[in-house]
Amino acid sequence: MLNSNLNSDHEKKKLECSILVADDEYMVRSLITDMIKKDGYIITHFDPAEPSSELLKKNYDVIITDIFMPGNDGFQLHAEILKYSPL
Repeated sequence: MLNSNLNSDHEKKKLECSILVADDEYMVRSLITDMIKKDGYIITHFDPAEPSSELLKKNYDVIITDIFMPGNDGFQLHAEILKYSPL
């Protein structure tokens, strides 16, 4: 019974956890997204080269981003996210 409750709580937390995946390479972004979705998490993904200010205004529990991208690199993306959602 206890194990069942723990699993139920874990599943509920998955549904409450929002994850953002940002990568300029479609295949990498898709692979990461698909792997995490299999575990039941809610994923938002995008290419940082495309306009994304509406996505960045949302609060995320976890952000997975590439660091070395053309144009808007991972550090610039981090700075942009902090404008909308400071720590």
